Amino acid sequence: MRSSYSDVAQRVSIERLSRAGAIVVDVEAVISEFQQTWAREDALAWGALHANVIPSYHALIESVLRAQAEAGGGEGSNAEVEWAKQRGQLSV
Repeated sequence: MRSSYSDVAQRVSIERLSRAGAIVVDVEAVISEFQQTWAREDALAWGALHANVIPSYHALIESVLRAQAEAGGGEGSNAEVEWAKQRGQLSV
């Protein structure tokens, strides 16, 4: 994600800020600094915040939650099997 009209302008601006002593970070770094750990009661809310900044992060969270459901036999843990049965791709 680019925040300026050109990559060159962005790189030059970051370099100028760095040389002036600024510590340049991105939004994701700031969120991570505030969050500090995943061992929090509000971890899902932090995950949603990360997903808003990095769209592919949503897919990661979805994948982890799915794996946890599969491992624990939770709700929807057999969704792929049911999907295949409905399409005649699996005979069980």
